[in-house]
Formats: sequence, structure tokens, C-alpha cells
Amino acid sequence: MNTLRTAFLDAKCAGVIGPYVERAFLLSISLFWSTKSVTSRLSSSPPFLPILILAIYSWILRNVAMMLFASLITRAFNARRTNLDRDHVSLAKRMTIDDFFGRYPTLKGVLRAELERGWKQSLEEAPVSFTKFRSG
Repeated sequence: MNTLRTAFLDAKCAGVIGPYVERAFLLSISLFWSTKSVTSRLSSSPPFLPILILAIYSWILRNVAMMLFASLITRAFNARRTNLDRDHVSLAKRMTIDDFFGRYPTLKGVLRAELERGWKQSLEEAPVSFTKFRSG
């Protein structure tokens, strides 16, 4: 995964790797939530297998997924220095959300689904007082 990350950040690879940015986004998002697949594999393991292995494996996957995702954001938005400058030239170089989803159309539905899943999960885990306040 770090090799992928490096390839996406390398300016020399920009032309070759450009068509794979959308797939890499999908890969990084799927890796972030891949604990369920790990849990299903561990359920067939011997009962003495420590739960710590699951926690470490899960953390490693999420860490790699987030590093890859950050690299892809940098590649997709050319976010090296442009976003820090406020002059007209830098502002004109910024990518709009329509441009982004025009380049990577599959991501619109996937990101929306992930946001909805995160929102529902946060409501399920919220304290009772918060959910009463929200629904009332």
C-alpha cells in the first residue's frame, strides 16, 4: 500500500497513474471498513486467538487506508500549495465539487453512502439524552 501511495504522490507518474485514482479511492475507502472481513476470518480460528490480533490488524488497515486516501486527495486536488494562497490565480486553480465528481463519478454515490452510514452509526452510539434531544 505504501508503494501505491508513493506512486500517486510522484509527479513523474502523474500521467500514467491518473486513470487509476478513482479505483484507488474506492480501495482506500473499502480498506477503512474492512474489519468485518477480518472478524469473519477470525471466527473460524481457534478460540484462544487473542482479540488483540484483530485490533492490531484493524488499526494497520485503517492507518494504511487513511495514508492512501490523503495521498489521493493531494493527487486529485493538486493540494500541495494552491489551497493556502488567496490570490486570484490560486483561487482560479482550485477544483470545484462538480469538477471532482465529473472526473470521479463513482465516488459521489460511495461517499454519500459512507456519510450516511457514519451518520447512522453515530446516532446508534450516541447517548440516550442526545437522541431524545434530536428527535424532540
